[in-house]
Amino acid sequence: MKMITKLIASIGLIFALNAQAASVSYYLDNSNVTTQFPNGNNYLEVTIADGASGNIDFTVKMLLPLLSGGVIDSFGFNTTKAIFNSNISAPTSWTYATNKNQDGFGKFTSTLSATQNSATGLLAFSIIGITGDTVYDYVHPSTGAAGSSAGVNLDFAAHVIRLSTEDSQVTSSWFAGSTNASLPPSAVPVPAAAWLLGSGLIGLIGVSRRKAS
Repeated sequence: MKMITKLIASIGLIFALNAQAASVSYYLDNSNVTTQFPNGNNYLEVTIADGASGNIDFTVKMLLPLLSGGVIDSFGFNTTKAIFNSNISAPTSWTYATNKNQDGFGKFTSTLSATQNSATGLLAFSIIGITGDTVYDYVHPSTGAAGSSAGVNLDFAAHVIRLSTEDSQVTSSWFAGSTNASLPPSAVPVPAAAWLLGSGLIGLIGVSRRKAS
């Protein structure tokens, strides 16, 4: 029986290690100030992940060359889900609004904005009080007039202020993007080791029953 107990524990551990939460990341690689920030460079990265209690967690971080002083004061995303202020767990002094235009990149169903004093270099917030939502429920293109710099409607947009540029004339810019920075999560197959352990467990149970009889 001790051997059977160990096998059961081993199978449970293997399944637990392979039951990974879904997580996807996207680059914001378009700008509405292309003279200073040419399209095609990865300026920010958005990560969406399954969180605790069914929440959806967002992280928006700046990448080089924006790390030298810039801070995020607005972020827009799109969803087919009905979400309200009560569903947004955001940093203090950040507010939530719906159906706002992000300069040059179309209309976004959901936007978080900060007062100037609460702008941040790393924005983290969660969608809470939801049931059955997946990360892909929050990956959809904007609507309305697309930005001339991008040419298409994009999934995410962020406004960055306090930027340092060579001529000191550009201190803020909108950035947007839909470029997948990670492989999409897929169903994780049960590893061969689990099947082998399961077969061994069944065999041991059969042996134990024969001995008991």
